[in-house]
Amino acid sequence: ELLNKAAVRPGTPHAFLLTDQQIVDEGFLVFINDLLASGNIPELFTREELDTVLSSLRKQAKAANVADTREGLTQFFTDKLRRNLHVILCHSPVGEALRVRARKFPAIVSGTVMDQFHSWPRDALVHVALRFIRDLDLPSAELHSALAEHMASVHLSVDPANQRFYEVERRHNYTTPKSFLELIDFYKSFLVGKRLDIDKNIERLRRGLGTLEETRVKVEGLREDLREKMVKVDEQKAAVDLLIEQVAKASAVAEEESRIANEENERANEAAEEASSIQKKADEELSEALPAMERAREAVKCLTKPAIQELKALGKPPAECMEVTKAVLIMRGELKNTDWKASQKMMNDPGKFLDQVRAFDAENMTQETVALIEPIISQPFFNFEVMKGKSLAAAYLANWVVNIVAYNNIYRKVKPLMDAFAQATESRQKAEAALAVVQERVKELNERLAKLNAKMQDADEEKGRVLAEAEECQLKLDLAERLVNGLADENTRWTASVDQLENSKVTVIGDAMLASAFVSYVGAFTSPFRVSLIEVQLQRNKNS
Repeated sequence: ELLNKAAVRPGTPHAFLLTDQQIVDEGFLVFINDLLASGNIPELFTREELDTVLSSLRKQAKAANVADTREGLTQFFTDKLRRNLHVILCHSPVGEALRVRARKFPAIVSGTVMDQFHSWPRDALVHVALRFIRDLDLPSAELHSALAEHMASVHLSVDPANQRFYEVERRHNYTTPKSFLELIDFYKSFLVGKRLDIDKNIERLRRGLGTLEETRVKVEGLREDLREKMVKVDEQKAAVDLLIEQVAKASAVAEEESRIANEENERANEAAEEASSIQKKADEELSEALPAMERAREAVKCLTKPAIQELKALGKPPAECMEVTKAVLIMRGELKNTDWKASQKMMNDPGKFLDQVRAFDAENMTQETVALIEPIISQPFFNFEVMKGKSLAAAYLANWVVNIVAYNNIYRKVKPLMDAFAQATESRQKAEAALAVVQERVKELNERLAKLNAKMQDADEEKGRVLAEAEECQLKLDLAERLVNGLADENTRWTASVDQLENSKVTVIGDAMLASAFVSYVGAFTSPFRVSLIEVQLQRNKNS
C-alpha cells in the first residue's frame, strides 16, 4: 500500500520510518536491504498485482516517453519509487547490533546517508524538557523552568559517573537523548499517579471525617429523643400515682360495703341454719376438696397471656416444663402425642387456652386419667416453689394440675354426700335470696374496683413501655458517645493527615522528580555509585 502511494496514486513523496525497537524479526531487514539496494522488493507483488500496478502507470509512462513494455513499465515504477519513497532507519549505536546488521545487510550503509546525533547540550535538554512538561499542571511557570533545569542537570551528571563506572567496574553504561526523553515521560506519568493517590487518600479521610460528623449529629438527636421520653415517663408516673389513690379510696368503700354484706350474710345464715343442718355432714366432707379447687382457681387467676406466650416461645424448654405441659395435655384427653410441639399447639391461642383451663371440669375427670397424671405430679420438682425458677407460667400450671387432681380425689369420695348437698341447697335458696340484694351491691363495687385496677394496670404497663424505650435510648446514647469520644483522637489525626496530604500536593512535584531520576538513571550502577549520585544531586538541590 505504501509503495502504491509513493509510485502510483497519488504518487507523492512518502517516508517509511523504522526504529530498532520495531525490528522484532531480522527478516524485516532483508526487505529493507532489497528496497535500498534496488528500489524494489522481489516477489512482493503477485504477477496479477504487478500487472494492475503497471497498467495504472501506463499513461504516466507514455507521457514520459517510456516504452510501453513490461520491462519499461517496471523500470519506470522502480525509478518513481526510488524518487518518492524515502526510508528512514533509526538505530542506537550502543552495543554490537548496528555493526552486525551493517555487515549482514550492506545496503543499510551504502544505500543511506548516515546522520549521527551526539549528546544534546544543556540548552537543548532544557528546551526539550520545557516542551514536554508544559502541559503539566504546576503552580507557576517558574516551576516549569526549574524542573527543566533540574532534569538537564540530572542527565548531564550521569555522563561523568558513566566514565568512572567504566574505569572502576570495566562495564559500560550509556545515557542518550532517548534516556532523557524516557526520564521526562516517566516523571509525567509518575507525578500523575502520585497525585491521584494523594487525592484518593484525601477523599477517603474526608469521608471518614464526614461519617464522624454525622455520628456526632445523631448523638445530639438521641439526647433530644431521650429528653422527650423522660418527660413521657414522668407523665405516666403521675397518672399511675393518681390511679393508685383512686383505687385506694374505692377499696375502702368496697371493704365497708363488704362488712355490711357480711353482717347481712350472717343474718341470712341464721335464717337458713335449719336447712344447712341437713347438708352439714356433706359440707364437712366437701370442705376437704374445696380448698384444693380454690387453690387451683387461684393458680389459674395468676396466669396471663404474656406468661403463656413466654412459655410457648421457648425453643428448648427445661424438661420440668415439658412434664407440666404433658400433664395438662393428658388432663385434656391427649394420651398419645404429648411432646413439646403438641404443647406449643395447645398454647397457640393463649386466651382460648386460659378459658379452657378455667372451664375445666374437675369433677368428671376419669380415674384412668388421674392414674396417668399421678406419677407425673409425684415427681419432686412438680410444685410451685421449684417450678417458678424454671417458668412462672409452668409453676402456676403445675399448681393448678396438683390441686385439680387433689380436688378430684376428694370429690369422688364425697359424691354420695354431694347428692344430699344438692337437696340441701334447694332448701337454702330462700335464705340466700335475702342475701342476694346485698351481694349485688358488693358486686357492683367490686366491678368498679376491678375496672380501676385494670386501668391502673394498663397505665403501669404503658409506663413500663415508655421507661423501656427511654432505657434503650439511653443505651444507644451511651454507645454512640463512647464511639464519638473514642474516635476524637482519630478526628484530630485524620484532620492533620488531610492537611499534610494537601501540603504534599506541592512537595510531590520535587519528590517525584527525585524518584524518577533514580529509576531512570542509577539502576545500572552498583550501590556505591548510586549513593554517590544521590548525594551529589541532593547537595545540588540544597545549594540551588
